[in-house]
Amino acid sequence: MSEINYSFVPAGSVVVAEPGKVYVDVGNDFGPGVLDHHHPDAPDACASLLALNHPDLILSQRIPLQTVTILTHQYPDLDAIGSAWFASRHLHNEDFTDADEMIADYICAIDRGYTTLHPDRPLTAYAVMMMRLDKIYSSQQETDEKSLNALLSGFEILDTFSNHIKFSNDLNDSDWVSKLPGIQQEINAISEDLNLYKKDIAKAKIFECQLPRKDGVGHEPVKGIRITQPESRLFKSWARGDAKNSQSSGFVFSVIQLTHSRTIISVSPESNVFLKGLGDILEQAETEQRQLEGRMIVGENRPGYNSPDPWYDGRSPLHDFTIIDSPRSGTVLDLETIMLCIDQYCRSNEQA
Repeated sequence: MSEINYSFVPAGSVVVAEPGKVYVDVGNDFGPGVLDHHHPDAPDACASLLALNHPDLILSQRIPLQTVTILTHQYPDLDAIGSAWFASRHLHNEDFTDADEMIADYICAIDRGYTTLHPDRPLTAYAVMMMRLDKIYSSQQETDEKSLNALLSGFEILDTFSNHIKFSNDLNDSDWVSKLPGIQQEINAISEDLNLYKKDIAKAKIFECQLPRKDGVGHEPVKGIRITQPESRLFKSWARGDAKNSQSSGFVFSVIQLTHSRTIISVSPESNVFLKGLGDILEQAETEQRQLEGRMIVGENRPGYNSPDPWYDGRSPLHDFTIIDSPRSGTVLDLETIMLCIDQYCRSNEQA
């Protein structure tokens, strides 16, 4: 059994494998000591499934009589937590069951964007985890302290899921989730978050856009929604299940400005459309604005990109261009400029 430490690096970091360290959900590579999927050559799987199914890439990093450090990105999300959980269990020589496969597959679905929440059945394993993380990340702790608390608290919830799964269970089954022990605070927080969404929707902007089809055959009109700094932590998930305000099955396209320097743009993976090419337009606008301001980013380009710190365009096989996120250091584009880029992209699809 190996002694384990945990440490954190900025999201999107490019690393080189080294003995005694295991990087999960970060590193921009897939091989011994680095299990990441945020690059074009990655396997079509989330980091959690990679960690579960490739113990050799984890155990290879052991050094006799020395501690192993598991590293993931700061402010770990569900996939970072899941992959670190599986890696630590391999290092502790634990046995795995079919329940672990269910959890890994579920985390992969979440990481692909299958996070839709419905007001009439709001309790899901995903929502519980997000409410637990939100409480930690809204605290006044330092970044690495928050990250470690989130990681270890996430391990506790995954242990709870694993210990109570029966093979008839669906981790999105509200009835099953409601009976899990130790999560009443999270259940209450989910209800409160839904109420916040109902307030947020009043200030959100609804629009329509033509987006390219994933099969490459033409384009398709979709209903979109944009908002600045929503109070609801799960705004995107509620919007995807909001049949009332979308006047359809939910909003397919969302543009969410979380802060003045971070905007996340996404489409539901359950739809027939994606955002391939929009990241390039945003990156060009980012470069031009940084040149005007004299704030160019220097350093070695992120593999596959023409910038050390680009807009992530969802090019990994797992994401398939369904999500776009701002540069790690923050964007210099305001929301109006971002929307102009989106309008340009939509018009180009109309004309195609």
